[in-house]
Amino acid sequence: GRVMRGTPAASGLTEKRLELLATRYQLKKKKLKDPNYFISPTRLCLRDLPPHVDDKELKQLVITSIKDYTKNHPEIKVEKGSKKNPFIKMVRVVKDAATNASRGFGFVEFKDHEMAVAVLRDLNNNPYLLGGKRLDVEFAVESVHALQKLKRITDKGKERNKYIKEKAELGENGRESWKTMQAEKAAKKEADKAKRKKDFEKYKKYVKYTERKHQ
Repeated sequence: GRVMRGTPAASGLTEKRLELLATRYQLKKKKLKDPNYFISPTRLCLRDLPPHVDDKELKQLVITSIKDYTKNHPEIKVEKGSKKNPFIKMVRVVKDAATNASRGFGFVEFKDHEMAVAVLRDLNNNPYLLGGKRLDVEFAVESVHALQKLKRITDKGKERNKYIKEKAELGENGRESWKTMQAEKAAKKEADKAKRKKDFEKYKKYVKYTERKHQ
């Protein structure tokens, strides 16, 4: 997907635009030297989006791209998505926290690598989209630490939703039962904590005994 000087893909691009693309590429190379970063096989980063493009419009652009590309390239096999298993897992235009205005880039995550490749080939540097504004599309650079943090947050959210669902299913008459259930879980957690502490104390005594024995 890289656009280089002297290639057909660079035709019609200004020197300023080519310099910007080259700078982005060098920054990406530098970042990937850190083992914390890696290239996602299914998530695309789309830069230079017009200000009016929101999540909904970006998703529609991607859906149209998939349809057009697979129609013109029948060798590309793409599984049909469904509500439970959509072929587009996530679409997000990044916005400024203060103004809520688009920052000009976004991310799209797909179910599989082949679909991401098809969209990248169709949208990257395409002069016939969005009023002639060419997008810079590439596979996103991910952070291992950031993904681990996101997983912890997601897991906590799932656990909280599970508790809320359990509470709702019990209804008004079962609130006391739900409280009892939560109390039992808390008691078990404390019991496990006490057992670990007790086992550790035993271990310390064993270490002291062993040291005295070999003195």
